[in-house]
This record gives sequence, C-alpha cells and structure tokens, in this order.
Amino acid sequence: MKQINKAFIKQLLIVFIFMSVFYIAVFMPYFVNSLSFLDRGDGLNQYFFSVVKTQEYYKEIISNFLSGNGLSLKMWDKSLGLGEDPLMALNYYGIFNPLMLLSLFFKKEKLGLFFSLLYFIKYILAALSLFFYGYYHKWKLSAIIAADVIYCFCGYCL
Repeated sequence: MKQINKAFIKQLLIVFIFMSVFYIAVFMPYFVNSLSFLDRGDGLNQYFFSVVKTQEYYKEIISNFLSGNGLSLKMWDKSLGLGEDPLMALNYYGIFNPLMLLSLFFKKEKLGLFFSLLYFIKYILAALSLFFYGYYHKWKLSAIIAADVIYCFCGYCL
C-alpha cells in the first residue's frame, strides 16, 4: 500500500483551515446578527421551501420503504406550483444532491441552520476539489489558496 505523503496532508489541512477561517470571516456579519442566508424573495420562497419539500419527500420514501410498500414514489404533488411531479420540480434545487440527505438529521424548525451549514460544506468541498486539482498539477500552495479564494468567493458562487 502506498504511504500517505505527510506534506500532502499538511497542505490539505492548511487549505481546509484557511478556507474555513476565511469563510467565517466573510460571513461573520450574518452570524453575529443572527441572520440567515435565507431572505425575502427567492431565498425563502424557493430555496428554503425546496429544502423543506425535499426533506418531506425523502422521509416519505424512507417511510414507504420501511413499511413494506417498496420503493413508492409520489408522482404528483399539488403543493408544488400548480401541481407537479416532485422529482422534476425539485431536481433544480438538489433533490438528487447527496448532501441534501443530511437534511434528514435536522428538525423542520432547524432547516435554516442546515441551509447555512450546507453552504459551508459546499464551499469547503469546492476548495478541497480545487486543492486536489492544483496538487495533481504541482501548483504552489500559495497559488492553490489564491485560486480557492477567487473561485469560492466570486460573484457566481456567492
């Protein structure tokens, strides 16, 4: 078995810690003022609603499966738009995103916290993915960190 390079682990931890601290520093006004990433408009009406509906849909699928009904999927839901297929309506919002499965560990009242935590996880995963790419192509650590900051905090990602 190939031995893990200690320099690789050290650089990985440096990137993880730096990006975590940078994330907290950038979004500190939200945390200090007890604000959420959910606000009026699309954040609350679309994205948060979709997280709630996705969690309900996951729970329904698991409940049906454990009760012996097999893999029973609801094909129509009148609470989505004018009545739509939940899989297609929630596809844009991430029903097939494996990270959304973490919503099952949160109560409905705490899904706002989950939403903020989900963004943190996505930022860290994006930074670590770029780290692996840069490490593979033998970039300097400073170049990897600069690329992480530029990518993770650009207008597209925010």
